Amino acid sequence: MTKKRNILLIARAERFSPNSVERDAAILRAVADELKEQGHQVELCKEDALPATTTADAILSMGRDTATLRWLARLEEEGTSVVNSARAMLGINRRRLLLTARQLGVPTAPFAVGPLEACPLPYPVWWKRDDRVSQEQGDVRLIRNEAEWASVRASGIEKYVVEQHSEGDLVKFYSVSGTPFFHWNYPVFSKFGNEAVNGSAQGFHFDEQRLKQQVDLLAQAVGLTIVGGDAIVTPQGSARIIDLNDWPSFSSCREEAAKAIAAIAAPLPCPPPSGRELAPSTTEKK
Repeated sequence: MTKKRNILLIARAERFSPNSVERDAAILRAVADELKEQGHQVELCKEDALPATTTADAILSMGRDTATLRWLARLEEEGTSVVNSARAMLGINRRRLLLTARQLGVPTAPFAVGPLEACPLPYPVWWKRDDRVSQEQGDVRLIRNEAEWASVRASGIEKYVVEQHSEGDLVKFYSVSGTPFFHWNYPVFSKFGNEAVNGSAQGFHFDEQRLKQQVDLLAQAVGLTIVGGDAIVTPQGSARIIDLNDWPSFSSCREEAAKAIAAIAAPLPCPPPSGRELAPSTTEKK
């Protein structure tokens, strides 16, 4: 019989959920409900209003604020289980994901990392900001010509990646690494409208199980467990991962995802019981 546990769930700050505040909140509530049904004690809070102390056996966090991640990383070092790992989150960016995928042999679109004087790939390309997670439409841009390249160069942003645009079906995928859960669908919602570039899906066949294996291989390599992202399925049936994100909203598969996430939360190892400071100090928050 599974030991009943005290689990803290941390909601993502709204600035990290552009056009998706309610969707992100809904998956966390669904996970909380699933854990409560299993008899676990659940506390739910926002990362902008963390409690001063916690006696949680495990923490499920959607947080992205640097101060939040640093504090959770310290709790991890003390033995607290945190999913997604805060230590992993602190080290992730687009270039690391792409370079890791290349090392693992996980298919991606051709890419290069900035800063670059000239566009290194044939147009059109995707320019993706890499000094923060995407928060507004201009953080990811389709560049079609030299004039548009000059425009992003003039922005002064030096941390970015450039990916070759791939023709084919755009699919959204969702996975909980270490579990059988995997879901994919064609886009039904768009934060910034970029999904429209590839047009209507043609229904190209691809190996779903292989995509699941590749997604989990990449996620595990960078230390993530709960992930989502985008892939392009070419007419030849090859699935290229073009984006991997920590803890998506799972809006098209929320119920199934919540069960999978709750399943990994309950078996996590318990640290010795104690009251531990959780909330970052005022100084750290600045």
